[in-house]
Amino acid sequence: MGLMRLKTICFGLVLMLGTTGLGLANKDTSETAEYPKHPLTKKAKNAYNAGKYNEAVRAFRGLAHLYPENPTVYRGLARALSWANEPADALVAYWHYQNLAPKASDQEKVKAEIELLLRRVRKPPSREPSSKIKKAFQAIEVRAKSGRFTGRDGALGALEQIMSTQYFGPKIGHARRQIRKQLMIHSERAATNWWQVTTQARPKTLVELTSAWELLDIDTLTDVEKTTFLTLDAMTHLSHGEAGKAAKIIASVAAGRPQIRYLQAVALIRSRQYQKAHGLLSGLARGSVDSRIHVLLGFTAQKLGKKAATESFLNALNTEDEP
Repeated sequence: MGLMRLKTICFGLVLMLGTTGLGLANKDTSETAEYPKHPLTKKAKNAYNAGKYNEAVRAFRGLAHLYPENPTVYRGLARALSWANEPADALVAYWHYQNLAPKASDQEKVKAEIELLLRRVRKPPSREPSSKIKKAFQAIEVRAKSGRFTGRDGALGALEQIMSTQYFGPKIGHARRQIRKQLMIHSERAATNWWQVTTQARPKTLVELTSAWELLDIDTLTDVEKTTFLTLDAMTHLSHGEAGKAAKIIASVAAGRPQIRYLQAVALIRSRQYQKAHGLLSGLARGSVDSRIHVLLGFTAQKLGKKAATESFLNALNTEDEP
């Protein structure tokens, strides 16, 4: 049976974790960040230097969404907004810069620019997000904790709603961390449920979690996150009858992890790769009292006609050992 994936909105850009920043001069005056190595950086700088300030604003906004906690991005955005005759948003961008880089060497200059901007607005803008944006951020937390990530009603959907507005700010970075933290928690729980005898990981849950991981840029995942994603992906394929794919996926992260190697063995058996499964289970069986391992070892031995291991299989069936 083919794997049925949830149809989700592609938030590849939305969920990239930015760790660098940007400024408008070659010399970094924020003492906290540098230009991010991203195509939008060049686009923003070129537009700004060419006097195309509206275009520069769009590029800087994109960078602010990708790198929401990088102070230098906000400094560049503020200056572009000022020249584009958007003083209120420029003030908000400068305030973000001040909060993120309070010890920057150009803070006095920034204060002076803020004073000039305040003279250009009838009423200073709020430093807080609108009520609509606040509710969206609250929805991200609630949905992520409940394990709802994909689709319009998931945590990623709420984040996409925020990104589709003109809002920019460090809260986006916090929201991303919330999503990734809860995604990790729910993923580990699903993997545990798959392993334990008394529980099971529901195929629907596995698809939801795997789909959410797939929306993250693979280059931003830590080794632990990547292992978790691949483990869930293998479980998802296995639950949908695609054992061969599952075995291939899990092979890259199974080394040194007994539970994941057991998953690999199950996938190999279901894809009728008995010789590989038997060799893997033989290693797992040494020093293990988990009857499931010995049962599968005996099963593969029967398939391969190995007498000694078959006897081990029969003995395991008669034991009361619990995993």
